[in-house]
Amino acid sequence: MKEPTRWRDAGGSAPPRVRELFTSAQPTRKMTQLELARSTAQVAQIAATPVGVLPGVLAKKIVMAILGIGGAVALVVAPRVGQDVPLMLKVAEPIERVGATVEAAGSGGPAPEEPGKSGERSTEGMESRATPAASRPAPLPKKPARGSVTKKVAPPMPSPPVSAEPVMEDSITREIVMLEEARRLMATSPSEALGRVEAHAREFPAGRLAAEREFLAIDALLRLGRKGEARARGEALLERSSGTPYEVRVRRKLDEMR
Repeated sequence: MKEPTRWRDAGGSAPPRVRELFTSAQPTRKMTQLELARSTAQVAQIAATPVGVLPGVLAKKIVMAILGIGGAVALVVAPRVGQDVPLMLKVAEPIERVGATVEAAGSGGPAPEEPGKSGERSTEGMESRATPAASRPAPLPKKPARGSVTKKVAPPMPSPPVSAEPVMEDSITREIVMLEEARRLMATSPSEALGRVEAHAREFPAGRLAAEREFLAIDALLRLGRKGEARARGEALLERSSGTPYEVRVRRKLDEMR
């Protein structure tokens, strides 16, 4: 009994056509990171599914899809007229059509078309030959069926006119602007800075920047030599800011006034 030999090994009894396929076939393409991640996710999904839930045929198809038979693009090199012609098999083609396409490539015949597409192409060709483009009647507008209700589309609402006046800033922006003005005036005119601070207190008595306002007021009073008033406002601020991040800062300010 002869030892079995592989067709690709030296001395193998491969037919000439098969030997040409071996020599002209392209090397195997490595899987991309996207394909590896997709395969890993599919394997994890199958492993988490109970065995009794998946029928045998469905499980077989899923496994074949993971291995790249049904889920990846297959490349078959078919020799035609002494030349290598790559034949691309689409991803969505079933396995039965893949086998038929490979057989057609080996025999040199055309690949079988999909049943739905071949019928459509032949019908389109017959219609185009039977009716010239110039003699085709123009399609008539469709009439609404009896009893159908035609919806009336309301005209778009006109957009409101754009006001020429500048848009008023929100309250926090207004507070920031007023206190920044007081801060800029502090070095050159403490009295004007104190006036801006008092204006902020009148406009925003419970504003979100009330604590910052009091710090500016204390600073302005100290620059004007009104140390008693500055200390009184500092102690009042300390009571209001107890337990807040401002407490340490207020205590430091009061220590500076001693």
